Amino acid sequence: MSIDLRQKVLSGDIKFRKKGLWVDAWEAWVMVQELTGEERSALIEANFNLKTKKINQKTLYPHLVIVSTRYVDADCVVDPVEVKELDENGDEVTRTIPHPHLPEFMALMQNVASDPQAGQLIFQLPDRDNLNKTSGAVLELVAQVASRLSGLLPEQIESKKSTSGETMTTGTIVEAAPSAASTTASPEPSVA
Repeated sequence: MSIDLRQKVLSGDIKFRKKGLWVDAWEAWVMVQELTGEERSALIEANFNLKTKKINQKTLYPHLVIVSTRYVDADCVVDPVEVKELDENGDEVTRTIPHPHLPEFMALMQNVASDPQAGQLIFQLPDRDNLNKTSGAVLELVAQVASRLSGLLPEQIESKKSTSGETMTTGTIVEAAPSAASTTASPEPSVA
């Protein structure tokens, strides 16, 4: 039996990527959710200056935090943490460990089904100026996760020229490389 891809995509049955993020400054878990196409377009449109052709840095990060940061829901996942250490030879090695705040996350998940806020946005657009008065490091942290999930990192939206002069978009799509080989970028990088 063949699946009608159009129907599958337009039905809303494809779940958005959601990552659990512990924010030390807030002493809380939040869920960062991939933006819809509509949310992503509205974000870019609201924060792009057509005259200067530049992003408004003052409004972009708080806006991205507002539209992507939610209360944890049942579909939220937490990635393990990569830790860099020196081995006995003094060489840097990376090992993966469970998130240090995983017990708090697991306790939170036990109550998600009965939590009316689960999956709901934490902030609203009128909160933007007040969010800008909070820690810039926290805004950066949340915005980077949201950017990665929503294809907004520079390397995900940057265009490059092939040897034939045609523009190829890089990111989470499959592209034809100039050598006619096919490459795929990882659609869901880990969040440390």
